[in-house]
Amino acid sequence: MSSQQNAGVELCSFFIFNSTFGPREGEEENKIIYYHPPSADINSKVKDVGLVEALVQFSRTFNSESPLLSMQTLKQKHFFLEPEKDFFMTLVVRQPVEEVIRNNSPYKEYTPEAVQQSVYLSVLRHMYQMYRLLRGTLAAQSREELVRSTAEIFDSYVPVLRLQQRDIRDVYGGVRFLSLDRLAFLKLQSFVNQLEVLHPFIRHSVIYYKQHLTWSGLGKTNMGIIHWYLETVLFPECGPERPAVWKDRTTPTSGVFMSTEASGDGTDSFLAPPIVHLRKHNCTALPLGGAADGCSRDGDDSWNGGDPVEATDERAQLVLYRLRDVVVVLLVDLEVRLTLPLCRELDASMAGPVQELSTLLSSAINDDKSSGKDDGDTKLIYYNRCNRAQKSSLHGPTAAPVPSDALQLMVDLREDALRFQGDGGAIFGRAMNETWVAGRVNPNREFFSVVQQKNMNLMDVNNEMEQLCKDQFSTIFFPA
Repeated sequence: MSSQQNAGVELCSFFIFNSTFGPREGEEENKIIYYHPPSADINSKVKDVGLVEALVQFSRTFNSESPLLSMQTLKQKHFFLEPEKDFFMTLVVRQPVEEVIRNNSPYKEYTPEAVQQSVYLSVLRHMYQMYRLLRGTLAAQSREELVRSTAEIFDSYVPVLRLQQRDIRDVYGGVRFLSLDRLAFLKLQSFVNQLEVLHPFIRHSVIYYKQHLTWSGLGKTNMGIIHWYLETVLFPECGPERPAVWKDRTTPTSGVFMSTEASGDGTDSFLAPPIVHLRKHNCTALPLGGAADGCSRDGDDSWNGGDPVEATDERAQLVLYRLRDVVVVLLVDLEVRLTLPLCRELDASMAGPVQELSTLLSSAINDDKSSGKDDGDTKLIYYNRCNRAQKSSLHGPTAAPVPSDALQLMVDLREDALRFQGDGGAIFGRAMNETWVAGRVNPNREFFSVVQQKNMNLMDVNNEMEQLCKDQFSTIFFPA
């Protein structure tokens, strides 16, 4: 949602705690691992943690298997996530206020429907996934290490959460794929195979073109987490306005190594890219024709009382290389020291093929855009649970804003549609200002559209949905 659509949603606090760190009276402060805002006094922090502890214990007396997810008060909503045993993350959001007239007098009324549970629980999950990607599991670290590492990650991230812009895209956490023809796919595969043979220290490779995923050597769980991190953190930080970390100035066709910091001086200098923690059970992409590793309805990082979260992740250096509109993401062995001669060698291996790929992918993305055109009165979002593919025209630099009540209705309709049995079905709803929201859901795919045309009835909206499915999803089965 844009800031105008959902204005008034504000972050009150975000904190992480573990009750086992302060089990005795007088040790309550030790339970707190991280708290934002840092300016809050210690009594307020301890009080907030104590409230969540009491709520968790109270809820378990009624249902010990289902976790506590949220709590609503007049002015705020609290969202809870237990990503690992005994570790709790809490997000407290202030609900928007609108002014209404009652008895000829202005009255401020809170609007809790604008703060939807599935959306903001997804924000919490993304925050945990980002932390685990960069620092590993919580349980593998001491309290002192956790206090330091959570501050390093969240002090810069929490202030720019942009809660006003959260919507169904955060629930999906999908990836924008670029459709390729056979020639482009084979050239990409040949380039990746040759690169990894020449440089065996490259564990996995991922390739983007204009922030569309075109190739991935990672499984869907790791790819989804890294894609979200790249799109929300690294890509904005590594835009054209940021100076290149390293570029071979002697070669005009050289690419740029991004998202890294240089260390050392002169010939001894080297790049120090971030180290990421990949989940071992999902490090390698499935072979072509392989079965999908479970098409779950929603990604969920909450601990459910079963086996503990896998503590040993695969660690690698995350290196980004950009040339033209292509970004090559390399996951490199920890033992490799990325000296400038090695970077020059990598650049020599990639620059020529990447330029050819850029030209080839340019025509592919133009074909993809022309086949995905929609009229200005209809916006859509499509999501495939098996590979996390997402296609959307709801947002964009040239897209007309979608009314906030339509985006909220879309999330509500999705919650209802997930209860469908068998092959799924269709669902419709009407928001304010004659805006319709229509969706079709089957066990593996979801498709929702916003239709903004005057004087439309249910039959007209259904016909519009039928036409959209024929035009853009003709090879995908959706129940009528």
